[in-house]
Amino acid sequence: MIDMIICTQSQNPMHKAALKEEWIRKTDPLNDICSTLKKDKTLYGKRIAEAIIDMENEDLRFPPLIRSLFEKMSGDLGLEKKG
Repeated sequence: MIDMIICTQSQNPMHKAALKEEWIRKTDPLNDICSTLKKDKTLYGKRIAEAIIDMENEDLRFPPLIRSLFEKMSGDLGLEKKG
């Protein structure tokens, strides 16, 4: 996530290096990631969705609650599961 934020925010290679150093020095990077993503939702939404889609582990892509929601919707609509 940090690399994605750095690549998105950097304007040139020198700025990218400065941002990397800034992130290394952060004391609470998880909170800073959340703040950045929350502040710029529309900027990062597509990138996060693509990262989730690219995950190889299907259990990580679809948490149990989301999976059960999709299965319920599919059942209600009479859709068959592929594969």
